[in-house]
Amino acid sequence: MDVIALISGGKDSFFSLLHCIKNGHRIVALANLHPLSPDTSDPDVTTWLPAEDLDKPIPLPTNVENDELDSFMYQTIGHNLLPYYATALNLPLYRTPIMGGSVNQDLSYRLEKKDETEDLYRLLEYVQKKHPGASAVCSGAILSTYQRTRVESVCGRLGLISLAYLWQRPQHLLLDEMASVGLDARIVKVAAIGLFPDSFLWQNVTSTQVRMKLRALKNRWGVHVAGEGGEYETIVVKGPGWRTRLAVGNGNCDALKLVMGNSGVGHLKILKAGWEKIGDGKGEEQANWVRGLKKPQLLNKYFRRIFDAMGGDGGGGGGDGEVEIGKQGPEVALESCPGLSAVHGPIPVMSYIVGNNITINNISAPNSSREITDIMALLKKHLAQYYGGSDSYVSASDWGSWFAKITHITLLLRSMADFGTVNASYSKYFLHPNPPSRVCVAIGDAMPAMCNILMHVQASTSDERRGLHIQGRSYWAPANIGPYSQAISTQGLVYISGQIPLASPTMDLPRLDNLPSGSGGDMLEFQTVLAMQHMWRVARAMKVSAYASVMGYTINSQGADTMNRAWIEHISIKHYHDDEEEDNDTQNTKLWEPAQDEDLVDQTPYEGEDIGRSSRVVTDSTNVPPLLVVQVPELPCGAPVEWVVLGIDEEYNPKAPHQDIDNDDSDEDDRSETRKWTILDTLTSGATIQHIRTWNYRKVPYGSAIRLGMNTTPAEAALDVLKLIGGEQPQGLAPYVATVYLATEGAQSAVTEFCTEWEGLRDQSDLGDLLQVVPVERVWFGGKQVNVGVIVRLAKL
Repeated sequence: MDVIALISGGKDSFFSLLHCIKNGHRIVALANLHPLSPDTSDPDVTTWLPAEDLDKPIPLPTNVENDELDSFMYQTIGHNLLPYYATALNLPLYRTPIMGGSVNQDLSYRLEKKDETEDLYRLLEYVQKKHPGASAVCSGAILSTYQRTRVESVCGRLGLISLAYLWQRPQHLLLDEMASVGLDARIVKVAAIGLFPDSFLWQNVTSTQVRMKLRALKNRWGVHVAGEGGEYETIVVKGPGWRTRLAVGNGNCDALKLVMGNSGVGHLKILKAGWEKIGDGKGEEQANWVRGLKKPQLLNKYFRRIFDAMGGDGGGGGGDGEVEIGKQGPEVALESCPGLSAVHGPIPVMSYIVGNNITINNISAPNSSREITDIMALLKKHLAQYYGGSDSYVSASDWGSWFAKITHITLLLRSMADFGTVNASYSKYFLHPNPPSRVCVAIGDAMPAMCNILMHVQASTSDERRGLHIQGRSYWAPANIGPYSQAISTQGLVYISGQIPLASPTMDLPRLDNLPSGSGGDMLEFQTVLAMQHMWRVARAMKVSAYASVMGYTINSQGADTMNRAWIEHISIKHYHDDEEEDNDTQNTKLWEPAQDEDLVDQTPYEGEDIGRSSRVVTDSTNVPPLLVVQVPELPCGAPVEWVVLGIDEEYNPKAPHQDIDNDDSDEDDRSETRKWTILDTLTSGATIQHIRTWNYRKVPYGSAIRLGMNTTPAEAALDVLKLIGGEQPQGLAPYVATVYLATEGAQSAVTEFCTEWEGLRDQSDLGDLLQVVPVERVWFGGKQVNVGVIVRLAKL
């Protein structure tokens, strides 16, 4: 792709530019926003072209009185140097003044005409017209959600792809990598304890000495070594492939002016500068700029260990804790079975509320030529019951605010061929920041008669809401491929969207050359672990302290086997280095463990690097909760597997079960009970059921789940599920949705039998309306094929 590079002069924007090139893209233009000059109010865009005569530097603008703006979005110190970069990189530079202010200061951006973000829109719209072939924009965001969401908002409105290859990368590694490619970035502002102006200003931040000092300050004071907490800002004076380097002052002591603020904050005004030719001044082709730049592999070191532990044992049999799945006979294609649409009709729409949690299930629009429109109209009608509205005469603003309260949607399609069309219509209803998280799969002919879409909705009456909505490409985890958020948190529950194994930098399924060197695993195992890593990274970003519920979708029995084995490794794996004894209990950091050094948790080896097998892998699968996996005909993007998670927000569960608990706070019985999964073999007469319950260590449960696997008839399963949700629950919790996965392969009447029996039972319980039905091909629970799978989610009353 042709890319427009946003540059501020700082190290991150230039390093992101290099990673764009490393990923096969071409930089066609530079773009920058600068403070408005005091003597003009002209908002026009200025174009700077590369100089032809390198022996005559252009004059440096000397008006730097407003070089330090109070901007949440843009770095402006050293902005008068920016015109030199057009010549240094041999690329056109487009600049425009910052006219707006920080009007919208929320992390998630909603358009405000007078906000400084709209200056970026104006600039990129102009550059896009000058370079109509450009389809992407790169920026240097590492941890700033504020900056990322605004760049993504502008890109989305202009039809551009946001590239943020530094996003969530470990900061100390970024500095090391910048040093390895010869990026010379001088510190021009300091604003943190220990960063003294006389010791750090105009020092090269990528030098060994400065990096060591920053590491020491991180260990002592928690300083972000890459300056992501605003500790310092930089100006790059030399980079790989440049035609010229920036020469500040040329030895004159009056080239830099120190400006001191309050509390030790200081910055430099650059008063004199020029350039010096590098070599013959011709520069190099962009591909040569990144010869020494290393790309991260797709798997980090922790998930690489899981992949290695699986050992390429695609058959699914073997050691402790591994379960043979594939014994149910040969794979049977759904097309070979009679079409289910001729057998069962629509599933009754049901809605229910527990505490702040609303569930509206089984929404469809049979015989409709405007299916998504009619489904949304029916959804509005049900939402009106809970938000104080009316069935009719609902204004757009009313239902818009109602839709903003939706937390999660399960969207079932007849065919993935409809994915793009449905997304286009669906997106019109979710225009607010942080739309609901979503799971989308195709269930083929298990879809009710005369329907192509079946929808299940979860919403909340609470105003408390936190989201993760990433629309840009990075090395971290995939961007969304539809109008949904990666995760939504409300009232202690974190709904994570289905995670499929896309390679994050390209948004394609992995290729064979993406397999780690020296590994013995196959592609299905690799994709399964990669999707699990995406799940884990999203959960960590959302501060999930524990999984309340995890399940998997797959397209065949091999995928079910592989997901089960990956789950066992993820939950039970411990790594011990060869020079350590097992009883030292030096296992790897798990999802919910706080890290002493956050950078070390998610380290990723570079492409071509073999991390070796210097540690032994030990698994303890004696207490692994059973995994529910279901088979459907199609998943998005042709993926073979998809992970789905409900997490518990650490703010509602401040101490996870693994942590030491003070004796004053909890007794031994509480500790032992919450460290283990509860597994029951028999719950009702004649039904083989396993279930787990999870809650936090103080028995103050904010989120919990029960998972079941049944080998009963559909009618018997309906009775068993109703008995279960009507039974005794942990104190303070109540069921708010029961999702039933019905295996229809070879049992075409399963949905009809279950729903008919359920309808007859609804009058016997006030919980009869919380049913969510998902017809699938097959169901596995704990590695064994069953007829019915159930997940009952519990919420605080």
